Amino acid sequence: MANPARDPGAELQTGNLPFDQTNCVHTVEDVAIVASGPGAQRFNGFLDNTEVFHAIIDALGIDARK
Repeated sequence: MANPARDPGAELQTGNLPFDQTNCVHTVEDVAIVASGPGAQRFNGFLDNTEVFHAIIDALGIDARK
């Protein structure tokens, strides 16, 4: 993800994590994630945080239903 301070075309994405919380808080934000190599096509910039596990399992070729 581009840094808005250095890239004029980048967009700042703010989160919804309360400033006074330091742990044990989950957000519903998409996460910025990229990868290279086999299976990397699913990691294309932003991914729903609940899909990261499934994308990693798929990239590794693991059948998580077993």
